[in-house]
Amino acid sequence: MRGVLDRFFIGDFKRHMKKNRQKNYILNSLYINPTGRCNLKCRHCWINPYYSNDTGASGNELKPGEIISIIKEARELGLANIKLTGGEPLLRNDLEEVFEFCAKNGIKICIETNGTLIDRGKALLLKKYNVDFISLSLDGCNPSINDSFRGVKGAFRMATDGIRNLVKAGFNPQVITCLHRRNVENFEKLAGLCKDLGVSSLKINPVMPVGKGKRLIKDKQNLGVKEILHFKNHILPGIRNKFQYDIFIHLPPAFLSLKEIGKRGKCNIFGILGVLPDGNISICGIGFHVDELLFGKPLRDRGGLKRIWRENKKLNELRKHVPDRLEGVCSKCIFKKICLGCCRAEVYYRDKNFYAPFWFCQESYKQGLFPESRLIPSTSDKGMPKRKIKQE
Repeated sequence: MRGVLDRFFIGDFKRHMKKNRQKNYILNSLYINPTGRCNLKCRHCWINPYYSNDTGASGNELKPGEIISIIKEARELGLANIKLTGGEPLLRNDLEEVFEFCAKNGIKICIETNGTLIDRGKALLLKKYNVDFISLSLDGCNPSINDSFRGVKGAFRMATDGIRNLVKAGFNPQVITCLHRRNVENFEKLAGLCKDLGVSSLKINPVMPVGKGKRLIKDKQNLGVKEILHFKNHILPGIRNKFQYDIFIHLPPAFLSLKEIGKRGKCNIFGILGVLPDGNISICGIGFHVDELLFGKPLRDRGGLKRIWRENKKLNELRKHVPDRLEGVCSKCIFKKICLGCCRAEVYYRDKNFYAPFWFCQESYKQGLFPESRLIPSTSDKGMPKRKIKQE
């Protein structure tokens, strides 16, 4: 088995090490947050935006031309795609200029949205500019479950209408759902609804201990590690077999099959930057919460985006020491040079330490649920918490 894993990842590992030696990092993706506002009040949101129904830009948000200026700088560093995320990006009704620029210059566009603002006209506009991929949020199979989680009455109807409008316009959208205490009991119905709506895939996210997610966990409305793994291993396969479309749960590679790892990829922390609504640059949207992960404003600061990308101390710290200095179970995992410790932004938010273990992996290790086959044989348990050995 380990020989198979070595052959599977050897090419990726060599490329990673070569880039480390050359220090020639490519800025492949910009995660652009055009607004810090949202028209929903979701109970789990890690960004924790402020509620607003106002469309257009507010006074402190980047204008379309300013967003394009940052994209132009990023192109010189290798930019291939952008992701518009939130807050709710489609609260901005003035982004057509950005779509047009990207379409003309071969830059792929991905949009993460709650879907509630996508009428037929908006769907056709997005199709006109060849938006590459759209994912929408739906957290329950009916209005009662979804709207109580999303915090606004009517969110279910508006989101499902948005999906239908996208499908009619020729898109194959993805639904993203957060696995929580109420929807897990009706998950088969949610998967069936998504199939009927015509989505291409259903992505399942556990609750993250960031932003509002911390309160949801405190109220015990999330699923624990053991419950999540039981859902993945014993419930999800039957749902997949019944509906025959792409349904998957977003977990670290240690908990996935080789086929799933090859298909899903990973967060390329060495190839992304986040653009916040006011023009600040961060690793991703984590800059909404962690001031020390704000790297500067390229439209104002000397040297612009190139200086940030090449000289920022936090970015270079990441590049130099991840994954070699990963701690806890992440230091023992055979996938550490591929996974890179999963979400380093979440880890820094929680521990102010880029090298701390990812919460899901460390908790599963403590509970004896981390797969033995994914641990490096030569490492010892010295300094690690005692654990029970279980089979989930």
